[in-house]
Amino acid sequence: MIATKNLNFRLAFVLRASGRSQCLAKADQLEFSWDYSGSLALRGMDLTPSELSEIITILSDISEQELTPLVALSLSYNPRLGDEGIEALIDFLPSHIRELGLVNCGFGNRAGEAMLNRALRLTDLKMICLEENHLSDELKGKFDQLRTRFPGAMVVV
Repeated sequence: MIATKNLNFRLAFVLRASGRSQCLAKADQLEFSWDYSGSLALRGMDLTPSELSEIITILSDISEQELTPLVALSLSYNPRLGDEGIEALIDFLPSHIRELGLVNCGFGNRAGEAMLNRALRLTDLKMICLEENHLSDELKGKFDQLRTRFPGAMVVV
């Protein structure tokens, strides 16, 4: 319980520092009512790559604190993340992530290729949503490999 509260307060601190209303509301939720259970939704927070890097640093501590592993992460509708933010996320992504939402995160082929390569090495993928980004049709077609690697997984590009 103490480790969960520490995680909540650290994430809330990063969100509050942005000063954006949607981040302040999420920070309140984290501090007062959120119980970490391996899932984190930071949709529509207008996060920057540097804010995401701070969040990744905090989430990297999960295993050290013996919390439930992160299995679901949604960063959808954060278009300022771009290639830089998504590439930082790729370096962090735990191999056991099951659900990943990256709709409209402003990234292109550079981060898209890296995400595909990382996703192919995941072990438990059930859903990945990447629509509304700047991916070429050719790259979108390559994501079919995930459907082969993870039969039954929802892959939306």
